[in-house]
Amino acid sequence: MRIIHPFIIKEDGTINHTRGDTAQFSLNAALNGLELDSFTATFSVKQYPDDTAYLYQVQFDKNTPCIIGHDLTINIPYGSYWWDVQVIYTRNGATQYATVGAYPYILKPDITH
Repeated sequence: MRIIHPFIIKEDGTINHTRGDTAQFSLNAALNGLELDSFTATFSVKQYPDDTAYLYQVQFDKNTPCIIGHDLTINIPYGSYWWDVQVIYTRNGATQYATVGAYPYILKPDITH
């Protein structure tokens, strides 16, 4: 994963993100050491892993980074949430699913807002 500030993923998977800041990342997905030629992915954030409602979701793919715009987080109360990324790809003609996470997502307050 290539991360562009202010979106920081710690080694334990925790994301620290300042509310209202624009962030983006790219995903390099591999299977058995071979990079996938194509995939689609969804970055999801929920208050609790078992919730049915999402705080927000962003779809992206191999050629397009996941962009988290200002409008997606500016009205979310700062605090602790959960995130994951679901990757969908085709292998041997069958649709396959792989999930990274769930990990803590810390939405920090924005002082200037």
